[in-house]
Amino acid sequence: MLRSSNEIPGPPTRTETLGAGQIVSSCPPGGGLRAPWMSARWPQTMGLLDQSIVSASNFTAMWLMARKLPAADYGLYVMVMGMILALNSIQSALVMFPFTVRYAAADLQAWQSAAIRCLVINLASTAIQIPIIIAGCLYLGNLAVAWAAILTVCFWQGQEFLRRAMFQRNLLARAIISDSVRYVLPALIVVFLPRQILSTQVILSATAGASAAALLTCLSVLAGAPSSVSWKRTSLEIRDSWKIGRSIILYNIFGSALTQGSIWILGDIGGLTTASQFQAVSNLMGITNPPVQGIGSVQDPAVARSYVKSGPRAAIRHAGPYLGIVAALVIPILVFFILAPSWTLLRFYGKTSPYLNLALPLQIAAIGQFLAIGAQLSNAMLACLRRAEIGWRVQMVTSVACLAVLIPAVQRGRLLGYLTVLTLFYGIRLAAMVWSLCIIYKGGSAYLDSAQTATANA
Repeated sequence: MLRSSNEIPGPPTRTETLGAGQIVSSCPPGGGLRAPWMSARWPQTMGLLDQSIVSASNFTAMWLMARKLPAADYGLYVMVMGMILALNSIQSALVMFPFTVRYAAADLQAWQSAAIRCLVINLASTAIQIPIIIAGCLYLGNLAVAWAAILTVCFWQGQEFLRRAMFQRNLLARAIISDSVRYVLPALIVVFLPRQILSTQVILSATAGASAAALLTCLSVLAGAPSSVSWKRTSLEIRDSWKIGRSIILYNIFGSALTQGSIWILGDIGGLTTASQFQAVSNLMGITNPPVQGIGSVQDPAVARSYVKSGPRAAIRHAGPYLGIVAALVIPILVFFILAPSWTLLRFYGKTSPYLNLALPLQIAAIGQFLAIGAQLSNAMLACLRRAEIGWRVQMVTSVACLAVLIPAVQRGRLLGYLTVLTLFYGIRLAAMVWSLCIIYKGGSAYLDSAQTATANA
């Protein structure tokens, strides 16, 4: 639930996910790098278009993989991709989010120089990520997929950083072209390759190749930047990025521990087939991603601006119409899944699918998705109000408690036990965050995150 390869959970602003944050990248762009076809008069529409391309491609690929791959191989892909998404969420908190905050209104040369330094930092971080990937693949008993997973992480993280940077400067058309290359090409591979050839290793290799091609389409935004990288400036970048991103990395770490770590619990206890069943249900939940992430990319900067100008009460009220749009688009889909689960599974996976007996899990997952979306949007609002500290603390408590309960739940109930526990804790998380927002709205003393204060004054 709420898992998307392009999503970073929680705080604002997102141009993209798993599943989904940054703070206010809505400042006027600096000079340069502007041409009529590169910018957009309607950023809301462009944000929705970008997210629609990403989500539609992801959904198509995951849906057809479920139809073409053996259940065990599909489960292997789910677990390897879960590991990659967890690494991406950490990189997002330490590189993408601080860059977005610090250079939202920078001039072109400073922006380009900082982008190059961040890319170097990102490349250096692979020295830590590679052993993790190898260890994970060894644990799964398939070391052959490790090299494809490593290349995917290296190229994907670089592309994701630059496309977010392009959204920051309103280079929306370029960002959409990059995302089209990154997400559409692997989807086409899954669509057209016969099932006899398709495998987890082939799909990861295609993802790595598409990520490399998409990265190349982004590099032109760095044309004219200084060619040398100062170690002193880079070390300062690392220090300041940690100061800004520490709350977000804590949120993402505990979020990944639940969303990705729990899948490893499910796969370890229930086997790869059970993990593939979860992904078959989760694929359908991905239909709700475009409105949630697309509207969120517009809502978050608007709420943050309202907070700066008029305070928290006005900012929370300002979010109302956006939340209404998301509810109007998402609730009918989830209600349909609850009312017609068997018909939905039959239509999506076919008469011979091994996933047709997942009607009850689909209904539970739909309820959980509603609660998870509410928690995600509430956390984004807290970050817009510069209370990110509240979000990661709620995330920490609920994630640790949920993981402790998940192990016996999966041992007894397999997928049903897993989804029931997740749904319960998504509800607890949503209640805690809504309660915090109510306190803030009433003028309570929910404190200002110190890291965000420094950001606001930077």
